[in-house]
Amino acid sequence: MKIRCTKCGKLLGKIDGTADAEIKCPRCGKLNKCSIKPTDIDREDVEELMKARSYKRVNGALKETR
Repeated sequence: MKIRCTKCGKLLGKIDGTADAEIKCPRCGKLNKCSIKPTDIDREDVEELMKARSYKRVNGALKETR
């Protein structure tokens, strides 16, 4: 999952798996706090899943349609 600064949008890092992180942005100096859970998924990964199979969003979660 890509981590971006909430103030200026600079890419701060990419994290796989789970993490609790505090990252200071080198561009604007804002301290960004993030918590990545195993259920979090990147938008790019969602798009790939949607192309590969039939999925739809139900209450914010992805569900496979059969």
